[in-house]
Order: sequence, then structure tokens, then C-alpha cells
Amino acid sequence: MNRTINTRHAVLTLPALTRVLALCIAACCALTERVWAQPFPNKPIRMIVPQVVGSPGDFWARQIAAKFPEVFGQNLIVDNRSGGNGFIAAEAAARAPADGYTLFLANAITHVYNPWLFRKMPYRDVEDFTPVTLVSGGPLMLAVNPKLPARTLGELVALAKAKPGELNYAIGGSRGFSFVLMEQMKRATGINVVGVPYKALGADLTDAIGGQVSITFNFWVILEPLVKSGRLRVLAVAAPTRLPAAPDIPTFAEAGVPGIELFSWSGVFVPTGTPRDIINRLYKGIAQIIQAPAFRAEQIRLGSLFGGNSPEEFGAFWRADRARTGKVLVDAGITPE
Repeated sequence: MNRTINTRHAVLTLPALTRVLALCIAACCALTERVWAQPFPNKPIRMIVPQVVGSPGDFWARQIAAKFPEVFGQNLIVDNRSGGNGFIAAEAAARAPADGYTLFLANAITHVYNPWLFRKMPYRDVEDFTPVTLVSGGPLMLAVNPKLPARTLGELVALAKAKPGELNYAIGGSRGFSFVLMEQMKRATGINVVGVPYKALGADLTDAIGGQVSITFNFWVILEPLVKSGRLRVLAVAAPTRLPAAPDIPTFAEAGVPGIELFSWSGVFVPTGTPRDIINRLYKGIAQIIQAPAFRAEQIRLGSLFGGNSPEEFGAFWRADRARTGKVLVDAGITPE
């Protein structure tokens, strides 16, 4: 017996209703297939940056975001999540869907130093992420407020020895670049300076300019305008050779404190499990942006390492830096906490 269902406009038998529902389901499936068939990306992409606005990573992320629509046809949303030595941002990125719509602009803190500095982390640097391409890189620099009576690194060391415990320095994150470099300096010179913790590298700049912080560490991409305007003075660069973009600034070795080198980088990662074709699309598009003449000219001006290498090349670079840094930290007596 065919049961009937009354509606306002018609009477349908149950078999007829079943056929209507089947057609609706088929139409929905066809629509879904058309949506999934659209080329990647078909909506805006988010890039999580583990640094504050105005930091080196943020600077390069926004340079990429400015050209992203031209290459990908979609916007790139820069999502700054600073603090916790990159833990907050890295955990959020690691837990994001592996669909290519969440990128992580990792750096040497999140993927090189943290694994050696902390026994427990809320993310796994190797297992949770897949490399896409390197973006930029450069050596750390030591800067002071111009009112501090130290125009050279030697004068700063002498001042710190004359006033033990009176000078301070900014620690960007709980155990970031500045902590590592200053621990090396203490070991090499015997100075006693007090660390002042800040949320992230660069979060101290206002205090450094104001004189509340004696010593700060950052990269030339951030320090250049502050040096040229006379608001900060750079005393040394933690590199084996002088930076071409700042040839007047000596290396730590030239300034009398050998053996101190600290290089950092920023690179794009995606959550592990992201399809390989999407990784390749991201790599090729981002590399196109990074390798454009205007972008390269900016990197040269700021003394930055060139990016845009392949996922395999970037992965090899990252693993080599991770191993090298581990030895440096062990030799400096810095152990995980």
C-alpha cells in the first residue's frame, strides 16, 4: 500500500518522495564535487607568525602578503601569536587542518632552539610540521641605548665589569636568542648583567629606546631605521663576517669576543599530512614572490639570506642547523629545563 504525504500544494506518495530526496542528495553531491574540484586555493590562507607586529618575521610575512593575491588569487591573512617562546603559535599551527589553508612562519627559535632548550613542548617540531620553503635569515646584533657610555663592545664589557649587576638586557621570550647569546657572552667575558623578560624578541624596543633597557638584541631588518635615526647604537654582529648591508659594524670576534655567532631564519611550514600537490603549489607560488627582483633587492638592502628553496632543500637546511645548534648549546653549558 502506498502511503501518501499531504503538502500545501500537492500529494506525494512515499516512493515519489523518496525519488525527490534522492535527486536532492545527488544534486548536493554534484555541487560538493564542483567545490572540491576548484583549484587550490579557493579561499584566503592564514599565516601564523610567532612574533609581534614589527618583528623580522612579521615584516617578511607582510611583504609576502602584499603580493600573495597576484600569485594565488587569494589574500594571505597574517595572524600574529607571540609569546611563550613560540609555543602558542606553534601549537595552534600544529593543530590546524592539514589542508594548506594554515601556514606557519616558523623560525630558528621554534624549530632549532626550543627542542634543545625545553624538555617538554606543546608541539613536535619534526613530527608535526612539513617544510615548504625558506623565506629569510640573518645574524643577531647587539645594540645599546646611545646614552649608555659604551661606543664599542669592549667598552660595554668594561662597563659591565665595573658595575656588576647594574646593567640589564632584554630577553625576548623565556629562553630566546638573546638569552642564548648573552649566556655565551657571560661565559666568554665573565660579565654580570640582569635579564629582563619580555613577551617576544622586539617587544622591548620601546624600553630600549627609552633607556629602561641597557642592552637589546635584534636583526638588521628591525635595527636599521633605529640606528640611522640615532635611537639605538649597534656594537657587534653575531656572524663570522661583517654584514654587507652594515659594513661598519664589527663581528663579535673583531670586537674582542670570539666564538659568538647566532644566525636565525624564518621559513614556511605546513601541518604534517598536507597533500604533496598543495605543498608544491605553495612552494612554487611563495618562491615566485620571494625571488621577484623587488623582493630580492629588499633582502640585499637588509642583509638577509635569500629564500625560495625547495621543500627538500629547506628541510636539509633546517635539520643541519638543528644539529649544529645543539652542539653550540651543549658547548656553552646551556641545558634544557
